[in-house]
Amino acid sequence: PPRAVMLSVRDWHTRGFTELSDWFSWGIVSFQVYTGVHPYHGGLPEYRKGELERRMRENASVFHPDIRLNRAVRDFGCIPPKLLEWYEATFQQGERVIPPSPYDTGGKTPKAALTKRVLVGQTGHVIHDVLYRGADLAIRVFPEGAILLRSGRLITAWDGSTITDSVSGEAEVVRSGDGWLIGEPGPGGVGLRFVSEESEEKLATPIRARGVFRSGNRLFLIGERGITEIRATKMGRTIITAGKTWGAMPNATTWFDGVGIQDAFGAAYLILPFGKKGCAQIRVRELDGKRVVGGQAGERFATVVAIDKDGAYRKYEYSFDERYGSHSLWEGEAEQAELNVAILPKGVCATIVTDGELTVFVPRSGTVRQVKDGGVSTDMLLSRIGDTVVYLRKGAVWKMRLK
Repeated sequence: PPRAVMLSVRDWHTRGFTELSDWFSWGIVSFQVYTGVHPYHGGLPEYRKGELERRMRENASVFHPDIRLNRAVRDFGCIPPKLLEWYEATFQQGERVIPPSPYDTGGKTPKAALTKRVLVGQTGHVIHDVLYRGADLAIRVFPEGAILLRSGRLITAWDGSTITDSVSGEAEVVRSGDGWLIGEPGPGGVGLRFVSEESEEKLATPIRARGVFRSGNRLFLIGERGITEIRATKMGRTIITAGKTWGAMPNATTWFDGVGIQDAFGAAYLILPFGKKGCAQIRVRELDGKRVVGGQAGERFATVVAIDKDGAYRKYEYSFDERYGSHSLWEGEAEQAELNVAILPKGVCATIVTDGELTVFVPRSGTVRQVKDGGVSTDMLLSRIGDTVVYLRKGAVWKMRLK
């Protein structure tokens, strides 16, 4: 049997470890894969946030008739009916039996699958304008105004014109001069392309690279010694020039949106490009020994989600001075690993944590504004184009602004 277990998947109704307690842990993880929510998260009137152990002990799961779930939670109808019945019996009634065969698809979807969402009255404080909507669904937005579609086509946000027709979902895209520089990781390393109105050129990679990393509109190759910034330069033809290399341990670093998290023998560091040419490596002791699962950084601000030793999600928000020499820290509970935040270059951030509420905050001043609006929901995946907050929802790209 295992010698340790995360508290978020522990079976509090079983003493020690058994085959059925392991199936319970498997149930929690697989349920999260299907729905995007832990089976003991969501809003219940008699429980406060963070009371995970109490809810697990009292079988107060997402199948409770009074549960309130955000719109970002996927409909339970995506789960095979027999397995859904097993989830409800396991999490809500406390039964402990082996789950059904994946080939057993009989039975009807129980009523508990029809979960309630938070309903908030429309107040009209937020204006939504569509940037792109079509049969070819949008899957990513890049901060300089490129939109990646499911087919692999890359288009501009301002007029929908095609930049190029074949880009993978793992690619990074930045604006460079009069065109676009695209870095695309693959089995043989990183492929580079420069696309302009006149031509599309494949470019030689200046260093041996294992991956590509983007911070704002800066592009870096991940090599054995760290990250090297690259730029496209026109000299008759387009060539790639390699800039400064900043040290990092590639096998011990996880790269997120604009920030790398390095675990150097148990000591945690943030790797943060900033400004036009800078890059900081900042010691963050509060992340020592924690598993970082999400991160995002922008102008003088970074936010990280990590799992602590008890298996709970914790969020850490860092606000930096102009030269990244000092910072302030906010720490609190997080409901999930995913971050839904737009960090604008002018120092303003927007996030959606609860349906019907947009939070606008300025990390440097501590100013926070809560905007109630029924048109705002947690299934809006926030991003930015320039200094404008945009979001992806059901394959369309919208921009939002306050009245």
